[in-house]
Amino acid sequence: MQVYHIKIQHFRGIEQCEATFEQQIACLIGPGDSTKSTILDAIEYVLCPNWFIPFDDSDFTNADISREITIDVTVGPVPFDLRAEGKYGMHLRGWSPRQHIIHDDAAEHEEDTPVLTIRLKVDRDLTPEWLVVTNRTPDGVRISYRDRQRFRVVRIGANPDNELSWTRGSALLKLTSDMRNAEQLLLDASRKLRDVPGLASVVDFDTSIKATKEGAESLGLALPSLRVDIDPRSLRANAATLSLHNDKVPARRLGLGTRRLLAIGAQLQAMEEGAIVLIDEIEHGLEPHRIKHLIRTLTKRIGSGSGQMIMTSHSPAALEELGAQPLHVVRSSRLTTSFTKVGTPAQGTVRDIPEAFLSPRVIVCEGPTEVGLLRSYEKLVLLTKSQSFALHGVLPVYGSGSSAPKRASDLREHGYDVCLFADSDTRSSWQQPSEDDLINSGVKVIVWADDCCTEKRVTDDLPDTTSLLCLVKASQKAGIAEQSALDAINAGLPIQKLSNLDEIATYADLYALRQAIYKASISDGKAWFKTVSRGEILGDFIFSTVFAQMQSTDFYKKLKTLEDWALGGR
Repeated sequence: MQVYHIKIQHFRGIEQCEATFEQQIACLIGPGDSTKSTILDAIEYVLCPNWFIPFDDSDFTNADISREITIDVTVGPVPFDLRAEGKYGMHLRGWSPRQHIIHDDAAEHEEDTPVLTIRLKVDRDLTPEWLVVTNRTPDGVRISYRDRQRFRVVRIGANPDNELSWTRGSALLKLTSDMRNAEQLLLDASRKLRDVPGLASVVDFDTSIKATKEGAESLGLALPSLRVDIDPRSLRANAATLSLHNDKVPARRLGLGTRRLLAIGAQLQAMEEGAIVLIDEIEHGLEPHRIKHLIRTLTKRIGSGSGQMIMTSHSPAALEELGAQPLHVVRSSRLTTSFTKVGTPAQGTVRDIPEAFLSPRVIVCEGPTEVGLLRSYEKLVLLTKSQSFALHGVLPVYGSGSSAPKRASDLREHGYDVCLFADSDTRSSWQQPSEDDLINSGVKVIVWADDCCTEKRVTDDLPDTTSLLCLVKASQKAGIAEQSALDAINAGLPIQKLSNLDEIATYADLYALRQAIYKASISDGKAWFKTVSRGEILGDFIFSTVFAQMQSTDFYKKLKTLEDWALGGR
């Protein structure tokens, strides 16, 4: 079975939503409160095999009960017996696997997959009504919960504790063919429990019973046989009394991730072939390796049959495992929910920086040095103003050098707010698109002036020899040996060499010193700041000591431009 199309109106945080699912595996991603979970709930409510759902006023958008909730789910292929004229044969529609559209009359398109559009309506009296509708028959015909059950929707992983006992509807109960013997044993055991002696000897009980007798007698009521015993009603034993144990420990006492996997495993065993599987936050309680294995297991099972899996996720591990093809970016604006399918050309970006697809706004940094700089900038500049990138939904990511423009373009193409932060001396090596193409698409491009990299921008813009000495000292915190730094700097200096690093502070030729330190900082095999952690050390030196003195420089101005974009939402 497969859900092909949904249309949601006036349900919780969704006033309007319409989406198509073209594949067996779909993963909904997007920022918090983008209505991803609401979409899963909507699908479940339409197809669940229940005759009643306890709606309340808060299920209506803005609690406005003057308009009804309407949820349409188009699902198929329709079982043959449900296609009969006495059932829903007159209401069949067709799903075109080639065009990915619905034809209203299946009889006119023989190559289409027969589908039904099932509508759930809820008005102010809160009574749900399920109908099969078409454009030809908008009033529809009722569909029973037993017929909806034929579409095999199952929500897994939502309530693991419930699945680990033999309660009504649990996977364990479905996997047990006959509970009669177990229930008889439980009944016998509960009756024996009532024969446990000694309760009457508890002094507190005896005192309270005597006082109650005296009070009753004063009112003319004589009950000489009053005593303490176990109420039979409290010992009613049935399948729900039983739960799964690991040795003597109830499974509900296991870790969250273990409980969830145990419950999902049981649900998969109880699940019918071809089921529509719904999973909210597939990563909940699971480590990355468990997330990936769970996805592989589910994908293999769904992909080998005729079923479907629709999930939500906030996990980079899940996106890395799934790749681009199953992803749908969900956004909510003014109560309208939109879907953007992630295209296959973005596969490299999804696998390389999956976390970028989980943030509404992204700074794609060309190199790790820039990522480290921004980590330090957030810590030492923004947080002093009670601000941060995270507070504004902004995530700096490493764009893999010359691939950074492509990464920025992929994200922008899928509706993300993107800033590219890059060196200006590498433009010729950028993969397509060009800088102009990026700007025209809406990407904010911030590059250094004068065709230079970050290290040259820093050494050119530091105010004096003292600050240059501090920069060299910072390289030692990044793991560069003092002698190694001295040798590298001297290799770039003209006739006048340094006998020790402290002489940097009094070196006469400032221009030559800047060039020598810059070249030393990017030496092959001994680059000072070419990792995220070392870039953060560089930033810590600048932003905690000399940044305020650099206001006239390009370095300062570009960082402030980036801050304005990040904090201003532009």
